[in-house]
Amino acid sequence: MQYKKYLKISFKKGFSTPVIIILLTIALFGVSAGVKFFLNPQAPISVQDITSEIVQPVVVVEPPMPQARQPVVEIPTPATIPSTSFQYPIGYIGCSMTMNAVSGYTQQGGKKFWASNANYGGGGLAQWGNLSSDNRYWKEFNKFFTEHAPRTIWWQLCAVDSTKSQETYQNTLAILEHIKQLAPGATVYVSAQPLYTAGHVCTIAGNGGPERMKGIVDQLVVNKKALAGPVVGPLSVTQTRDGCHGNNDGTVKMGDQMVNFFDKNTTTSSSGTGTIPVVIAPPSTPVVAPSSTSKVLAFALASAGSQSVAQIGTLLDNTAIDGVALQIGWPTLETADEVFNWTTLDASLKAAKDRKKSLTIHVFSGAGLKTAPWLKTAGVQTYTLTDFQGRTHEEALPWDETYLSQYAQFLKSLATHLSNSGYSSTVARLSVAVPVAEMDLIACKNNMLAGVHAYNRTTYLDSWKDMIDAYGTAFRSHKKFVSAPVGLICAPTRDTQFFTDVMNYASGKYGTSFIPFAADLTSEGSDRMKSYTSMIAGRGLGYQTIWSATNDASHRMKGTFPGNLLQAVCKAKSDGADYIEIYGVDVLNTNSTVQKGIKAVHDSSLCN
Repeated sequence: MQYKKYLKISFKKGFSTPVIIILLTIALFGVSAGVKFFLNPQAPISVQDITSEIVQPVVVVEPPMPQARQPVVEIPTPATIPSTSFQYPIGYIGCSMTMNAVSGYTQQGGKKFWASNANYGGGGLAQWGNLSSDNRYWKEFNKFFTEHAPRTIWWQLCAVDSTKSQETYQNTLAILEHIKQLAPGATVYVSAQPLYTAGHVCTIAGNGGPERMKGIVDQLVVNKKALAGPVVGPLSVTQTRDGCHGNNDGTVKMGDQMVNFFDKNTTTSSSGTGTIPVVIAPPSTPVVAPSSTSKVLAFALASAGSQSVAQIGTLLDNTAIDGVALQIGWPTLETADEVFNWTTLDASLKAAKDRKKSLTIHVFSGAGLKTAPWLKTAGVQTYTLTDFQGRTHEEALPWDETYLSQYAQFLKSLATHLSNSGYSSTVARLSVAVPVAEMDLIACKNNMLAGVHAYNRTTYLDSWKDMIDAYGTAFRSHKKFVSAPVGLICAPTRDTQFFTDVMNYASGKYGTSFIPFAADLTSEGSDRMKSYTSMIAGRGLGYQTIWSATNDASHRMKGTFPGNLLQAVCKAKSDGADYIEIYGVDVLNTNSTVQKGIKAVHDSSLCN
């Protein structure tokens, strides 16, 4: 639809001829000089276009701010900018950080936003998530929207630590749907509140809050729910006035970033009617979520206990392989409490780095606690299980607090070592292998673990959330796999919702950096992922073949050797996988059909 707005001058009785001439002259000069009425009539994607699925309204937990039942943090607001004679057809939604950025934009000469006096202080996702008409944030937005009728809306997502549990992707979609209802046809650009340098934490947003917002923004953009807005920040602590909001230097920095995006990413055209419409172009470099990749990656699966460094090097030398997925035991790396031996891991990392390839790290708790007696000494509770091969293990109780805290501390030490040794960028991915490697509790039946320990779903879910936080904090910039379970978390009940709850928690706090993973890929696909196909979009998907095709006496790969590996790879790619692990013995197999299956990871034409 073509929207039009005309410049109208009303001549009131009593105006003298000179005054009329002056007014006409000013009007004509303004048009010829490019006075713009930014109605964005040709927006690339409208809210109606980008919100293809109807999202049910979010459950309101946070009441309107004037009520006192649940306290809301009120973020201090910067001094407002007085309204000028310009019209501001770009509207905005956010918090006082957003006001801070728009203030800087106006200070740096920008004139496309409405006046920066919308009172959005404290407007985090949870606060905007209250979709009631009585919510003061929506009242404020409606007031300015009615006055200016913007065709473009900039939404900056802000975190408030006290209500972070409500700052989820699903709640964000509900807010976006509400914007669609209030402003049909408007184009929405999304950004995250500023990050901070040198590990500084804004106490209002909380630890990881800005990163959580960035993750949600990445999802919105990748899923084509909204367009990527300006990247604002990062701010150093010296660029803040209170540890969060920009001081003059910080405000100027954000203002320049806003001007560079909204004023320099525009084109103009004349409609011949006196209207000068402006289309705001998407950013020249679109924001891409961590899980997005231009090609599917092939990794060779190896074990530090079975393959030598030389053998790992041979796997890496295969030109169809992007890296090695190394399985290594926690006790191999931490031989005693706070005593580390990184030799084996470093040798594999060096082999990958020397070849300009990568390493995925699967750190498991080891062959039970037999190889880590210091954990029992520390007081970790245990239970006994028998695996599918009939082997008996003494394992740590998955929700034991000492066990979880010890592993979280190990992750911090691992992250520090990788950073100090220069190998952090060589690591492609890590897997969340604690509380248990693949989430199912194989010794749990009828709400009893090993017939001794009572199973409580909430307690077990909390242990997974603790580990999501441990990995998310230690490895913020890395992609992290979470293994999908068979679904029988505790037999005989099939609890497919458990994995969904874990992934929703991970997405809400860390965006798309946690990726679903399934280790049961066969020539017929993955049984595990059939229940979770909706998770793949915007995140990516990792697969590991259930077994090697070369040594498959039990026929676990299904299909017929040697073509079943090719079938498995092609099925994985059709599922949307962007990462596939293939057993090392298959990578070393010189059979041409097996090698064709490996090459198909990169070359989809081989699947035809």
